[in-house]
Amino acid sequence: MTSNKTKALFFFVSSLASVIASVFLYSIYTDKSIGIFVGLWAPTLMGLSNRYGIAHASDVAESK
Repeated sequence: MTSNKTKALFFFVSSLASVIASVFLYSIYTDKSIGIFVGLWAPTLMGLSNRYGIAHASDVAESK
């Protein structure tokens, strides 16, 4: 079973990849909406990273 720390890191890296992919897609396609669409994933993924990061901090605090 994956820990909250692992999930937080996964979503954080995914959000960074979304931003990079968004810039790449925006620059190579004539239809700019594809890059914008992919860029809109980043805030959701960052929110999930934050949610699991807080849960990890809570787990660490309870274990002490």
